[in-house]
Amino acid sequence: MSLSDQSWLTGFPSRSALVDRVQRSLSRARRRKTYGFALVALCPDRLQLINDSLGHTHGDELMQSLAERLSSLVRPGDMVARVGDEGFMILVDHIEGLLHATHLVERVRESLAEPFDFDYQEFSTSASIGITLSYSMYENAEDMLRDAEVAMNRAIARGGNRSEFFDMGMHTRALARLKLETELHRAVDNQEFRVVYQPIVSLETGRVTGMEALARWQHPELGLVPPTEFLAAAEETGLIAPLSYQIFLEACTQTRVWHDKFKWDPAAKISMNFTSTQFTQSEVESTIIAAVNRSGLDGNMVIAEITEGVMTRNIDSVLAVLEGLKVFGIEVHIDDFGTGYSSLKFLHRLPADALKVDRSFVNQLTGDTGAVVLVRTIIDLAHNLGLYAVAEGIETPAQLEMLKDLGCEYGQGYLFAKPAEAEAIEPFLMKNLGS
Repeated sequence: MSLSDQSWLTGFPSRSALVDRVQRSLSRARRRKTYGFALVALCPDRLQLINDSLGHTHGDELMQSLAERLSSLVRPGDMVARVGDEGFMILVDHIEGLLHATHLVERVRESLAEPFDFDYQEFSTSASIGITLSYSMYENAEDMLRDAEVAMNRAIARGGNRSEFFDMGMHTRALARLKLETELHRAVDNQEFRVVYQPIVSLETGRVTGMEALARWQHPELGLVPPTEFLAAAEETGLIAPLSYQIFLEACTQTRVWHDKFKWDPAAKISMNFTSTQFTQSEVESTIIAAVNRSGLDGNMVIAEITEGVMTRNIDSVLAVLEGLKVFGIEVHIDDFGTGYSSLKFLHRLPADALKVDRSFVNQLTGDTGAVVLVRTIIDLAHNLGLYAVAEGIETPAQLEMLKDLGCEYGQGYLFAKPAEAEAIEPFLMKNLGS
């Protein structure tokens, strides 16, 4: 084996060496029907955390130690290879089926559970593991490596610290995801995203106090696609920032038009939800602040909605970003409060203006006393912190009356208006504003 066929970090075979070996093993499997082997793809779950907290030197040490442990688990004739920056693959030779491959995976997981020692600091990790078998009668080694990685990525997507056997459904889903990502790039370039608006009203007076901007994808073949079907892919591909900028710029520009056209209450605002992956200083500057500046809308007419998941990040950096928004006069609302991560220990530190009561709680108000208690608790918490409350998903007069009785100031939902594009929402707006 030449040096080019070895990983520079671990000294173990590289991907190209593994491909050669898998190709030879596939040829052998075609000649001998009783011969089988497995390919196991493995990625440590906490490598990024080590790199971020202890430095890349310790990250490299983890990969070297991990390679040594894997090598100690395999038999003569098996092969451990370094594949990519963060992964390994193991060719498990002469297996008799799923059971043999499963036994190896369990040994790997047990081995990783033993702490690694870095300069007198102990650090344990787990792994996401994908397995594929030669019995699928692959023709090409690269296809087998691909499928092992597809199964590994499935394990990562399901939270890590688990193993997944490859099946054709995974391949189908992977192809669909690749198609989606390709189409998303085209959609951003062609500005295929649309904004729909849902009014936010004062529960006491019924008057519109603002709009929430919601993204929709005008797909050339599928029609209007909801965000649940594309936002996750946009985040993972890095397209969320340019997509959000397009949406928020249009929303801010439209809000300024409405203010000029209807002499709208200067306090009326436009709000939009931002994900936890976006919530860094650079992302906020390239989306929220850039869109506000270009549209000419005053910052005090803008609301940035964030979920509780934002607070699982570095709280000091989150606070710095929020303070930067407040300098521009931008309000901050905590969206879907109570449905995600516990944020009570941070909530009093956040320069937030409102808590939004999730629609899942509002939907149960008239039939579940527990939901009433929970909604009352959220509203009281907001008021005790000097914030106001906004309820989502109001669909019936009974829900409206209960929310008013509980002291909720604002709300949105189908009872008032469904989300619609600007032209379609204007008649509602004109009627409400008395224009």
